[in-house]
Amino acid sequence: TINDDSSYVSLGDLNIGGFIMATYSGDKTSCSKTYRKGSISLELAEAIAYAVKLVNEDPNLLPNISVGFV
Repeated sequence: TINDDSSYVSLGDLNIGGFIMATYSGDKTSCSKTYRKGSISLELAEAIAYAVKLVNEDPNLLPNISVGFV
C-alpha cells in the first residue's frame, strides 16, 4: 500500500481505479490539503480498501488473482 499526502494505492493483478474528492479545492494550480468536513469521501476510500481486502482473503473468489485499487 502506498500512502502519501495525495494518494492511497494498493496494486494487484486487477486494479480498480477512481477519483474521490477528499479535500477542498485549492487555487487554480493545486489542491488544498484541508479535508472536507461532512464529506463521506474518506469513508468511501476506506470502504473500497476493506472490500478489496475481503475479496483478496477469500480463496473462492478470483483464485490466484489479487485485486488492488488506485
